[in-house]
This record gives sequence, structure tokens and C-alpha cells, in this order.
Amino acid sequence: MKKMSGNIISTRKFIKVNKLYFLFVFAVAGSLLIILSNAASPFSSAEAENAVLSGTVQKVTDVSSSNGQALQFGTIGSPVGAKKIISRSDVGPQSSTNGHSPVTVFKTWPYGGSIEETHLPRTNGYMVIDGYQFNGPIKLNTGNVIIKNSYFAPGTQTGTSSTASDGSLKCYGNNGMLFNGYSSPPGEVILEYVHINMGPTGWTNGGINLSGKVTVRNNYVEGTSDGAKVGSNSLYENNYFQSTGSGTECAPGHIDGLQADYDKVNYVIRNNVIIAGAGVTRQQLYGNICVWGAVSAWRGAPLRNSGGLVENNYCDGFGTGISMQGTDANSPHIVRNNYFGTDYRYNGVYRIRTWGEFPHTSVENNNKSNYDYNPLTGEVKPATQNLLSKFSWE
Repeated sequence: MKKMSGNIISTRKFIKVNKLYFLFVFAVAGSLLIILSNAASPFSSAEAENAVLSGTVQKVTDVSSSNGQALQFGTIGSPVGAKKIISRSDVGPQSSTNGHSPVTVFKTWPYGGSIEETHLPRTNGYMVIDGYQFNGPIKLNTGNVIIKNSYFAPGTQTGTSSTASDGSLKCYGNNGMLFNGYSSPPGEVILEYVHINMGPTGWTNGGINLSGKVTVRNNYVEGTSDGAKVGSNSLYENNYFQSTGSGTECAPGHIDGLQADYDKVNYVIRNNVIIAGAGVTRQQLYGNICVWGAVSAWRGAPLRNSGGLVENNYCDGFGTGISMQGTDANSPHIVRNNYFGTDYRYNGVYRIRTWGEFPHTSVENNNKSNYDYNPLTGEVKPATQNLLSKFSWE
């Protein structure tokens, strides 16, 4: 009995020693793991967005995050393969796609070079101007106007030019093909399925020069000068801007596709085709920006340009593709999912340009290879000729 009791005591001691040994080894191994992995270490600091990203994860701007950036999961990577943007047949009064009935015969606008409150009756608060031909320029002196299925012919007015002291040609003196006649817009303006033809002469302020709330959809704008001056709280989508900057009268003057300047905020430019220039003369033009968001400090305007969204556009024939000056960290510009072509006749340098002195622009998910565009189908796809090595990305 004593012998058996002694064996039991010895066994208990053995088990107790083994438990202590196991706990010691576990504690040492756990401590080494914590130290080597920096887990819960008071001396370690890391941001997830600084890690190596893979799959569909991408870095985005988030002002509420600790480092001003965050990770977005489940997104599409850089644009690859073919994608439909907008075709030439999708825009203008002759469009026959997406349920639109083409208009080929226009009524002549009987009121000369302006649109006034008394010209047409209103329907549900809007003056609807449908199926007219205008001879530009046209001064819009009222708001809450819808202009659709119409054609703006070049007319006779051209930009006034003079030779500066440095020998360059300066342009001034007109307001564009369709422009506001008021400083404080009294209501919304909507343009749909309109063809604006600026012709070959120098329109200093472009085809569309409208401030205030403007919606511009499925329009075809061609000719020289800026395609459009973009206002605050405006939407420009599904438009085709062709050959802006091709004129010679005021070159190199105003030659951008869409320009938002003079204190503009909260505008959307998406799903447009912007061909910034045409003809053999254009290699001499140094500007040619597809989308230009500027503070225009040299004009004395407030140093503010923010909240612009530029996405899903095709840009070609440019010196700088998209150039954005962002002034508000809480409302940065966003430039994403845009495609760039192969035609760099302006000694192109930037596809996308952000500015150190106005740095609040988020650049996300734009293509880094050249894309070709088919105007008949609206399809963009990777180009067979790739000139990317010649030009900077950002």
C-alpha cells in the first residue's frame, strides 16, 4: 500500500513539472512571436494604405482617415480591354440611338441673336426650344430653359485679335456661341441633342459659355476654341467635343475641351469624348487640355476650384490631358477611369496633371496604356501603337 502511494505521489510531481515546463515554453514562444511581428507593440506604427496592394484593392482619398487615405475593396482595376464610351451617332439632333428620333429639318429661330423671357410660353415652369436653327452667337437672357434637337450655325461674329508687345496674337471680344446674358443665373439650362458648330474662326469663349446650374447631355460641339466653359453645379455627360483648337485666327488662344475656372465648384464631367484639336496646324498649338479645372488667379478671381468629378472620358489630341487645381481638402477633385489616346501632336507632357500649390485632387484608376477610339461604335480599346514611353503619366 505504501509502495503504491509513493508511485502516485511521484506521478503527480511529474505531471506538475511538465505543466510548468509547458507553460514556460509557451510563454517564451509567444513573446518571440509578438516581438518579431510588431503585434500590439507600442513602438510600431503602420498605415494599411502604405502596404503592397493586390487584386481589386485600390487606394482612395478619405479626409476622415488618419493619413487622409484609405483602401477601397472590390473595385475594378486599371481599365483594360474594350469599353463603350459614346459614339458620333449617339449625339446631336441627327442621333438615332437610345430611342432618340433624328431631326434633319430645323425651324429658323425668329428672334435674332437672343433668347428672352417673352419669346416662347413655358411648360411646367420651363421654356422648351425644340428643333430650331440659330445663327451664333446667341445670348441667353432667361433661365429654366431647355434647348434640344437644335443646330447652332457659325454665324458671322469672330473673335477680335491684336498683336501684343511680345509679338504674340491675343484674342478677346466675344462671349462664345451660346452664352449667359446675366451675371446671376435665374434658373437651370438644359441642352440635349444639340449640334454647336463654331466653324474655323476664333471663338474666344467657346461653344457653350453658361454659368449657373447647367445640364449638357448628348450634344455635338465642333470647331475652334474651348468646347465649353463649365459652371458650378453643372453636369456634362455623353457629349462629343471634336476638333477644339483647330482654328488659326486666335491660336494659340483658348483651345481646351472643357474649362472650369473663375471660382467653380461641384461639377461633373463624365462619359464624354474630347478630341482637342485637328488639322496640320495644331502641332503649333501649345495648350489643348481636354479638361482644365483652374483657379484663374491671374484674372483676380477667388483661389477656389473644388469638388470636380472627371470620370469615364476619352481624351486625345492633347498637350495636357486632364489638369486640375484643387483648393479644398474637404472637397477634392476626383479624376478616375479616364482613357487617353495616341495622338500627341502638341508635344504632350502630362496625361493627368495635379498642382503642388493646389494639391487637392485624387487620381484613381486611369489607364496607363494608350487607347484607340472608334467614333462609329464609341468603343475604346488598347491601341496597337503604344507611345507611352515618350510621355509622363502624372
